[in-house]
Amino acid sequence: MPTPPRDLPAWTLAADTLRAGQSAALLCVVRSEGSSPGRQGFKMAVTAEVVAGSIGGGIMEHKWVELARQRLREGDATPLLRPQIHRREAPADRSGMMCAGEQEVLLWLLLPEDLPVVAAIETALQQLGGGAWEVSEAAGLQLVAEAPVDFYDYQPGPAWRYREQLGFRDQLIIVGGGHVSLALSQLPSTPR
Repeated sequence: MPTPPRDLPAWTLAADTLRAGQSAALLCVVRSEGSSPGRQGFKMAVTAEVVAGSIGGGIMEHKWVELARQRLREGDATPLLRPQIHRREAPADRSGMMCAGEQEVLLWLLLPEDLPVVAAIETALQQLGGGAWEVSEAAGLQLVAEAPVDFYDYQPGPAWRYREQLGFRDQLIIVGGGHVSLALSQLPSTPR
């Protein structure tokens, strides 16, 4: 049986929480560069007592989980996008980590009315299906018919939007450099 996508536990926790009539928070790395512990697409679901997934770990993740729980307690559904700079000398938005990279994190409150979309994402991941989802302040959380050209697509700015394909990212890792590896390296571009 194939390994499920790494995002499935976060979406399952979110769906289960929404099915119980409660809200959950979605934390998602929408952009990363350099030596960042959280790569674009890393995400986690946060409830009052449980978390699933990761946005990179360490003190930065701990602070985001606490902020998400505060927002859940207060019922504050205002989206929050904030850069996290992993350098001690950064003048602002320091993450508390020293990895020398950067990442931008989205905190999005998932409400019970988001259950149809969250459940559809969960089902697509369970069935190893395709599709895409997006989130923006203007349109909210939704499934989209048109998948991004890249696996992840983030459009920053006042009208920000984050879009992501569901399922696995196509990747082939070949270890070795001999004649077998050479033949294997040509397979992805060979028509079926």
